[in-house]
Amino acid sequence: MRQVLERSNSPIEWALKHKWALQIAMGVQALHQRSSYSGDLKLDNILCSDTNDISLIGCLSHVRLDEFEPKLTPARDVYALGIIFWALSKEISEFEKEGIPGGCWVEDDEVVPNWFRQLVISCLAEDPSSRPTVEVVVNTLSQSSTDSGEVFGD
Repeated sequence: MRQVLERSNSPIEWALKHKWALQIAMGVQALHQRSSYSGDLKLDNILCSDTNDISLIGCLSHVRLDEFEPKLTPARDVYALGIIFWALSKEISEFEKEGIPGGCWVEDDEVVPNWFRQLVISCLAEDPSSRPTVEVVVNTLSQSSTDSGEVFGD
Protein backbone atom coordinates (compact mmCIF):
# COMPACT_ATOMS: atom_id res chain seq x y z
CA MET A 1 0.00 0.00 0.00
CA ARG A 2 2.87 2.36 0.71
CA GLN A 3 4.09 1.98 -2.88
CA VAL A 4 0.61 2.58 -4.28
CA LEU A 5 0.34 5.81 -2.32
CA GLU A 6 3.86 6.89 -3.28
CA ARG A 7 3.39 6.18 -6.98
CA SER A 8 -0.05 7.68 -7.38
CA ASN A 9 0.19 10.51 -9.91
CA SER A 10 -3.39 11.63 -9.47
CA PRO A 11 -5.89 11.57 -6.63
CA ILE A 12 -7.26 8.13 -5.82
CA GLU A 13 -11.04 7.97 -6.18
CA TRP A 14 -12.92 7.82 -2.88
CA ALA A 15 -14.80 4.66 -4.02
CA LEU A 16 -11.49 2.82 -4.35
CA LYS A 17 -10.24 4.05 -0.96
CA HIS A 18 -13.53 2.90 0.55
CA LYS A 19 -13.14 -0.54 -1.06
CA TRP A 20 -9.58 -0.85 0.22
CA ALA A 21 -10.53 0.23 3.75
CA LEU A 22 -13.29 -2.40 3.83
CA GLN A 23 -10.98 -5.14 2.52
CA ILE A 24 -8.28 -4.26 5.05
CA ALA A 25 -10.80 -4.27 7.89
CA MET A 26 -12.23 -7.59 6.72
CA GLY A 27 -8.74 -9.09 6.74
CA VAL A 28 -8.24 -7.96 10.32
CA GLN A 29 -11.69 -9.27 11.19
CA ALA A 30 -10.73 -12.70 9.83
CA LEU A 31 -7.69 -12.70 12.12
CA HIS A 32 -9.70 -11.70 15.16
CA GLN A 33 -12.35 -14.35 14.46
CA ARG A 34 -9.58 -16.90 15.00
CA SER A 35 -8.51 -15.15 18.22
CA SER A 36 -5.37 -14.05 16.41
CA TYR A 37 -3.98 -10.54 16.34
CA SER A 38 -1.47 -8.84 14.11
CA GLY A 39 0.26 -6.28 16.26
CA ASP A 40 2.08 -5.21 13.10
CA LEU A 41 -0.51 -3.66 10.82
CA LYS A 42 1.08 -0.98 8.68
CA LEU A 43 1.11 0.26 5.11
CA ASP A 44 4.07 -1.97 4.27
CA ASN A 45 2.05 -5.08 5.20
CA ILE A 46 -0.78 -4.36 2.79
CA LEU A 47 -0.48 -5.46 -0.83
CA CYS A 48 -2.62 -4.17 -3.66
CA SER A 49 -3.09 -6.44 -6.66
CA ASP A 50 -3.34 -5.40 -10.30
CA THR A 51 -7.11 -5.74 -9.89
CA ASN A 52 -7.06 -3.32 -6.93
CA ASP A 53 -7.77 -5.98 -4.34
CA ILE A 54 -6.06 -5.95 -0.96
CA SER A 55 -4.13 -8.67 0.86
CA LEU A 56 -2.55 -8.48 4.30
CA ILE A 57 0.97 -9.89 4.57
CA GLY A 58 3.44 -10.22 7.39
CA CYS A 59 0.70 -10.43 9.98
CA LEU A 60 1.16 -12.83 12.82
CA SER A 61 -2.02 -14.71 12.00
CA HIS A 62 -0.71 -17.89 13.59
CA VAL A 63 -0.03 -16.22 16.93
CA ARG A 64 -2.82 -16.42 19.46
CA LEU A 65 -3.13 -13.76 22.11
CA ASP A 66 -2.54 -16.17 24.96
CA GLU A 67 0.67 -17.44 23.33
CA PHE A 68 2.37 -14.09 22.87
CA GLU A 69 2.93 -10.84 24.63
CA PRO A 70 0.02 -8.99 26.27
CA LYS A 71 0.55 -6.02 23.95
CA LEU A 72 -1.27 -7.88 21.18
CA THR A 73 -4.92 -6.93 21.54
CA PRO A 74 -7.88 -6.35 19.27
CA ALA A 75 -7.83 -2.68 20.30
CA ARG A 76 -4.19 -2.36 19.18
CA ASP A 77 -5.10 -3.67 15.73
CA VAL A 78 -8.07 -1.28 15.56
CA TYR A 79 -5.75 1.63 16.42
CA ALA A 80 -3.50 0.54 13.56
CA LEU A 81 -6.53 0.46 11.27
CA GLY A 82 -7.22 4.06 12.23
CA ILE A 83 -3.70 5.07 11.22
CA ILE A 84 -3.93 3.14 7.95
CA PHE A 85 -7.35 4.61 7.11
CA TRP A 86 -6.11 8.13 7.88
CA ALA A 87 -3.01 7.69 5.70
CA LEU A 88 -5.12 6.16 2.92
CA SER A 89 -7.68 8.97 3.03
CA LYS A 90 -4.93 11.62 2.95
CA GLU A 91 -2.91 9.63 0.37
CA ILE A 92 0.29 9.86 2.36
CA SER A 93 2.83 7.11 2.78
CA GLU A 94 5.27 8.76 5.17
CA PHE A 95 4.26 10.57 8.33
CA GLU A 96 5.36 11.30 11.85
CA LYS A 97 3.37 10.05 14.80
CA GLU A 98 2.67 13.67 15.76
CA GLY A 99 0.87 14.16 12.44
CA ILE A 100 -1.77 11.54 13.18
CA PRO A 101 -5.03 13.15 14.32
CA GLY A 102 -5.83 12.73 17.98
CA GLY A 103 -9.27 13.43 19.38
CA CYS A 104 -10.44 15.37 16.36
CA TRP A 105 -9.86 15.80 12.67
CA VAL A 106 -10.39 19.47 12.01
CA GLU A 107 -9.31 19.67 8.40
CA ASP A 108 -12.07 20.78 6.06
CA ASP A 109 -11.64 18.07 3.46
CA GLU A 110 -14.76 17.48 1.39
CA VAL A 111 -13.25 14.41 -0.26
CA VAL A 112 -13.18 12.48 3.02
CA PRO A 113 -16.75 11.90 4.23
CA ASN A 114 -17.54 12.95 7.77
CA TRP A 115 -18.62 9.42 8.74
CA PHE A 116 -15.18 8.14 7.72
CA ARG A 117 -13.42 10.83 9.75
CA GLN A 118 -15.56 9.87 12.75
CA LEU A 119 -14.63 6.22 12.25
CA VAL A 120 -10.92 7.05 12.08
CA ILE A 121 -11.09 9.20 15.21
CA SER A 122 -12.91 6.43 17.11
CA CYS A 123 -10.25 3.91 16.04
CA LEU A 124 -7.55 6.30 17.30
CA ALA A 125 -9.15 6.82 20.71
CA GLU A 126 -6.49 7.10 23.42
CA ASP A 127 -8.37 4.73 25.70
CA PRO A 128 -8.29 1.28 24.07
CA SER A 129 -11.63 0.37 25.65
CA SER A 130 -13.22 3.31 23.78
CA ARG A 131 -12.20 2.01 20.36
CA PRO A 132 -14.75 0.14 18.25
CA THR A 133 -14.35 -3.55 17.62
CA VAL A 134 -13.22 -4.59 14.17
CA GLU A 135 -16.77 -5.91 13.63
CA VAL A 136 -18.12 -2.39 14.16
CA VAL A 137 -15.50 -1.03 11.77
CA VAL A 138 -16.44 -3.57 9.09
CA ASN A 139 -20.16 -2.93 9.59
CA THR A 140 -19.67 0.83 9.37
CA LEU A 141 -17.67 0.52 6.17
CA SER A 142 -20.15 -2.01 4.73
CA GLN A 143 -23.19 0.13 5.49
CA SER A 144 -21.73 3.41 4.32
CA SER A 145 -22.21 4.42 0.76
CA THR A 146 -19.17 5.67 -1.09
CA ASP A 147 -20.67 9.12 -1.64
CA SER A 148 -22.41 10.05 1.59
CA GLY A 149 -24.28 8.49 4.43
CA GLU A 150 -23.79 9.47 8.02
CA VAL A 151 -24.24 5.97 9.42
CA PHE A 152 -21.49 5.88 12.03
CA GLY A 153 -23.03 5.41 15.43
CA ASP A 154 -26.48 4.47 14.07
